[in-house]
Amino acid sequence: MAIKISKKIKSYSVQSADDKAREAAQATAPVVDAPAARPSAEVIQMHEQIERP
Repeated sequence: MAIKISKKIKSYSVQSADDKAREAAQATAPVVDAPAARPSAEVIQMHEQIERP
């Protein structure tokens, strides 16, 4: 999917291998807060007998 850029690009930087390794180390940091368990939704598969009106 293409994204059209409407503003001019003022500056950019090239990531080095060290930058990528540093980001990967931060991403693998342990998460202290565990998300609350979500209630699961009841899913009904549609077939010939059950269809949208």
